[in-house]
Amino acid sequence: MRKIRFITIFLVVALMTMLPALSSAQKKAEAPARLSCSAYNVGSGAYPMLAYFGDAWLEKYGIKLRVIPAGTDMARLIPLRSKEVDFTATGVAAYFAQEGLEEYATRDWGPQEFRFMWLAQHPGFPMAVRATSDIHKLSDLRGKKVPFIPGAASVNIAVTLFLRAGGLTWDDVVRVEVPSYGAAAKAVLSGTVDTCAYNVTGGDMYELEASPYGIRYLSPPAEDKEAWKTIKSVIPFYAPSRSTMGAGVSKEKPADTMTYPYPLFLGYAEQLSDDMAYFITKATHEAYPVVSEKDPSGAMKLCWPMEANLKLFESGACWPFHDGSVRYLKEKGLWKDEYEKINQAAIERQKKLKKIWNATIAKADALKISDKDFNAFWLKERAAALGE
Repeated sequence: MRKIRFITIFLVVALMTMLPALSSAQKKAEAPARLSCSAYNVGSGAYPMLAYFGDAWLEKYGIKLRVIPAGTDMARLIPLRSKEVDFTATGVAAYFAQEGLEEYATRDWGPQEFRFMWLAQHPGFPMAVRATSDIHKLSDLRGKKVPFIPGAASVNIAVTLFLRAGGLTWDDVVRVEVPSYGAAAKAVLSGTVDTCAYNVTGGDMYELEASPYGIRYLSPPAEDKEAWKTIKSVIPFYAPSRSTMGAGVSKEKPADTMTYPYPLFLGYAEQLSDDMAYFITKATHEAYPVVSEKDPSGAMKLCWPMEANLKLFESGACWPFHDGSVRYLKEKGLWKDEYEKINQAAIERQKKLKKIWNATIAKADALKISDKDFNAFWLKERAAALGE
């Protein structure tokens, strides 16, 4: 009798011990009913990519993906910060926001503590001009009308670096303000501006290619070491590329372009749960074969493989993966000790920037620094604290 009672107690204890693990496994397998994200506008190269994933996730997991398009970098981050969306699909502006630079060097923003779930590879980002124009190289942009997009630091800095690669500055061109990324491409078509920096697979580029004007791209080739040294001194993860897909390009007619992580799936460290980040990484990985087959352009196949994701993470060395994403990568046997070092270093930098930011805010308040002067004050304090 005592033996039976002992076995019963043992089984009860064993079952109670297993319940948390079983519950955790069940929870991990559960998919959210729906997801929402902010993304690039209709007409951009990224928007149809989100549509492909939305269809694949609905088909495979029964999840509805709600996409909120936005024309500028900041407009994509605002709904993320206000918790209107679960994550965002944005570009390298995330780097400026993470570092508290450009538009994010204000009292309202400062360094942001993001975590990433996926880094896709950009299919190609050059300056585009009409093929009928007299602009054949970057230096030919002297005196031409070049768009500037308020709130779009990543695009504006890319244009700045393209100009610099051509031996030019904004003082050498006619700066024309346009309201959004898509509006810049439309302005080339209408003749309001002479060029724009744009994704070669963007719908607006196909529209320009099909117009009577045609399309031509400008970007320093990989052999121009001096130009790329200049570009990488500002944005270390920008890299030369030869685009073989997109408007006006093919394997037979490739174009020199620039590549970098785009789009990036990211959320806030304190807002996005480990399970949600785990699922987004898992769903992106598992949907890759489906979206690759469904996309006739080949862009999904080029931009979204796991290999590109991990290569961009390793080479950029500035994007910390979310703990939930790391959990998935470990389960798949893809997480290396070197990745852990990179991830922890990126997280530590975010913590350091936050500490500098808090000290700067306190100092600025004590000195009664105005909002107008705060940007310069923060950048000076930041540089001094980082030794940059």
